[in-house]
Amino acid sequence: ANGRPVRSGQLNKTNNWTETFEDLPKYGAGGKEVLYTVVEAPVIGYTASYKVTKASGGSETGNTLNEGSVEITNKHEPKKTTPPTTPTTPPTTPTTPTTPTTPTTPSKPTVPETPAKPTTPASSAAASSSSASGGGGASAVSRPTGGGGGGTSKPAPTAPVKTGDETPITLYLLLMLAAAAVILEEVIRRRRKNKGTSQK
Repeated sequence: ANGRPVRSGQLNKTNNWTETFEDLPKYGAGGKEVLYTVVEAPVIGYTASYKVTKASGGSETGNTLNEGSVEITNKHEPKKTTPPTTPTTPPTTPTTPTTPTTPTTPSKPTVPETPAKPTTPASSAAASSSSASGGGGASAVSRPTGGGGGGTSKPAPTAPVKTGDETPITLYLLLMLAAAAVILEEVIRRRRKNKGTSQK
């Protein structure tokens, strides 16, 4: 009453789920009626509703009164369950990997043709010969030294004969001997001429 607990009781099968509070003050200080509130302790899973029946007659919803009775009804409230979440969309099927293309076999390299063996060019051998001209001296002849010696001058050495071609070596030797004879004859003729000039 007036916000303060006054009495308490426990409802069970033995007391037929009822409790009576008697000999409570009806009036307080100053002659004012005392109002009492009946409250049931909370029960998990149940919701309580109250109905007041007054002693003077009549009933109303509530749990506060001065004189009369209070009916308490407990209604079971099922436990609220969280609805399952909608499953996520399954992953998409992975794409099939593309098969790599088979590499083409490289073409076989062509073997280069073997070059033809070069032919050896025939070398022509030139024989050195001097022809005697009337009154002139041959360039291959050594002139006699002054003093009028009696010896004859030797023919100038000739260049070595190349024998790269198929001409017989005997032919070259004959040509060289002929040239030496011509030169020797020219030298003797000139010496005789010079000697005749000096005697005059």
